[in-house]
Amino acid sequence: MVLVLQQSETSAASQPGVACAAAFEAATAVSLDQINDDELALTTSDCTTVDEWPAGLGRYPEAIGMTRAPTEAELPMTLANVCSQNESASMCQDAAGQGLLG
Repeated sequence: MVLVLQQSETSAASQPGVACAAAFEAATAVSLDQINDDELALTTSDCTTVDEWPAGLGRYPEAIGMTRAPTEAELPMTLANVCSQNESASMCQDAAGQGLLG
């Protein structure tokens, strides 16, 4: 089961790694009036698991144009959207292996 926690609720175990956080920071740095598909694609490879990626998104929801992290109910659709163009990325492979992409 994957849980998406708000930033204030995250523990050290659910923190994104350095590369994952950096990828989300880069995706967040792109202006909302521009497309950040390339930067967002990097999050799916730099965040190597389906547990790490939501932790990164919880810290940087602006990367996908949100002001909060997706809820647990919203996460499968969010994963499906981001993985639709990045199926071979490590996080997307992990999500598919866990049956989270539909």
